[in-house]
Amino acid sequence: MSRKKPSTPGPQTPYQKLKALFLLPVFGIDTRSLALFRVAVATIILVDLWVRCGDITMFYTNEGVLPTDLLVSKYNSTKVFWYNPHFYINTFAWQAFWFCVAALLAVMLLVGYRSRWVAFASWFLLLSLHNRNPMVLQSGDTLLRMLVFWAMFLPIGAHFSVDRALDPTEKEPPRAVVNPLTAGLLLQMFCLYFFTGILKKGATWENGTALYYALNIDAWTRPFGSWMLQFHEMNALATHGTLYLELFGPFLPFLPLFTAQFRMLAITVFCSLHIGIALTMDVGLFSYISMAGWLPYLPTKFWDFLGARIGTWGQGLAMYYDGNCGFCKKGVLLGRSFLLLPKATIAPAHTRREILDLMEEKNSWVVVRNDEKFIEFDAVIAVFGSSVLTWWLVPLMRIGAVHALGTKAYRTVANNRKLFSKLTRPLFYRKQSWNTHGVVSLFALVCLLYVFAWNIRSTNFNEHKSWFPRKNNGFGYFLRLDQYWAMFAPDPTRVDGWFVIPAFLENGGQIDLYKNGEAVSFEKPKAVVYQHPTMRWRKYMMNLKVLKNAEHRDPFADYLCNAWNAKHPDNKIKRLQVIFMREDTPNPKETEPVYPRKIFLKNYTCGNYRR
Repeated sequence: MSRKKPSTPGPQTPYQKLKALFLLPVFGIDTRSLALFRVAVATIILVDLWVRCGDITMFYTNEGVLPTDLLVSKYNSTKVFWYNPHFYINTFAWQAFWFCVAALLAVMLLVGYRSRWVAFASWFLLLSLHNRNPMVLQSGDTLLRMLVFWAMFLPIGAHFSVDRALDPTEKEPPRAVVNPLTAGLLLQMFCLYFFTGILKKGATWENGTALYYALNIDAWTRPFGSWMLQFHEMNALATHGTLYLELFGPFLPFLPLFTAQFRMLAITVFCSLHIGIALTMDVGLFSYISMAGWLPYLPTKFWDFLGARIGTWGQGLAMYYDGNCGFCKKGVLLGRSFLLLPKATIAPAHTRREILDLMEEKNSWVVVRNDEKFIEFDAVIAVFGSSVLTWWLVPLMRIGAVHALGTKAYRTVANNRKLFSKLTRPLFYRKQSWNTHGVVSLFALVCLLYVFAWNIRSTNFNEHKSWFPRKNNGFGYFLRLDQYWAMFAPDPTRVDGWFVIPAFLENGGQIDLYKNGEAVSFEKPKAVVYQHPTMRWRKYMMNLKVLKNAEHRDPFADYLCNAWNAKHPDNKIKRLQVIFMREDTPNPKETEPVYPRKIFLKNYTCGNYRR
């Protein structure tokens, strides 16, 4: 019988050649990079929810600073309220429920369970949360929202995930993918930097004093940033360097030659920029969101380089489980996936007689590593010791008390395998498709063109509104594709200061509500940046001092009155003042001292707003 010759691939079409030579290297994303990006974004969402949850009543209920009637009247041009779960019932319990749902979704996204649908649900709740109180938002929120939007229909669960671990086909996902969504995710970071560079048209960026003014904004600047103000020449150099980096650096990852090397260079340079920002200024999660946005740029060559050094971890390791225990099989599959042990063998114990006898005798799973057998918690230690992620935990796990506790915990689980099998039933085995539907790709292409049009118009609205008029905003507001990257543009503000909120008590006393009831003092705090409880408070207060937000001052003052009086029924507030101590930043060549001025934002008698 003649052997059939192996088939050879036919000639490539022009599109296939274009995809292989240009589109995939320039606009493609490695699926391992997408997985790492998924983990980073989910972690950021959890941290963000944790920071916000302490102020649910203040920022997200009708008893707080932004009742829904004011929200609608002030922001009705966006018309984005009707589909927001956070909008309809404005009680603490209702808002807390959605915070918990969002946290649960973020955990599911973190471990990669039903990754795409969970990412979509997380994006939807992120929109709802952002729409509920625009007064506390900053550029990092816009970026996070957009990153999740572009990634939610990509194969973000192809690695390090429940989805991959419980794929019964065990088919390898593609090494890299390219489509309009990958282009959108990569180009979103391009938009962030390039358009903020275009918007920096002010004189301070031209003469090198922008960083001087930025670091003089005490509400944002950390002590290390204040210390950096003494290095005038270095700050001038950093000002020009930042501007040129934002204008030209975003092109580096899209150069068609040596693309992988240029991507790594861009990642290194821009992440260093954000580390510097985080060290000198308190900008909330913005720096970390931005660094997460660079993870999809990690090229395949990076992972191949890493794999060549850690790819042998798990080699010679075999994990045997009870074939009648659904929980046991899922447990070892998940362990292999999350502990990065692709070379490890997984099999039911009955495939080897001596393993089955040992399992039945000891009522334990069995791990074999280099022909040495381990059971119970010692088997867990052997698996952890074979992983590049957890090998360093082994000495701790071998400590007597830890080992005894681990053994007891393992035996508890082993004796209740049926119960745990019931608990893990929702973790279904599912055949995964790592492709993106053509309709979704077409929709993503439309959104990508829209986003670029929006960003171009933002550089000069009056000049570009003829071809992209305001009437086209509805689509962007509905999906929250709207974005404006005017960070310290056209110039950093020269208006700085701190807040004093004198409250007059019924007993004749006077306290400062913004210092937790301490004595009133108009002296400048030692570190203004730490005057505000959280970044959300700071952003809200800096928006509150702006004249166009004057209608927000009554509900803010009323909330402060009610919050204090509820906790101090025997020492209530009658009225209060909201004062901004304005301190303008002088020209760097000026030597005359600058004295703050009192700006009275509000005189309020308690009970006048909510009767």
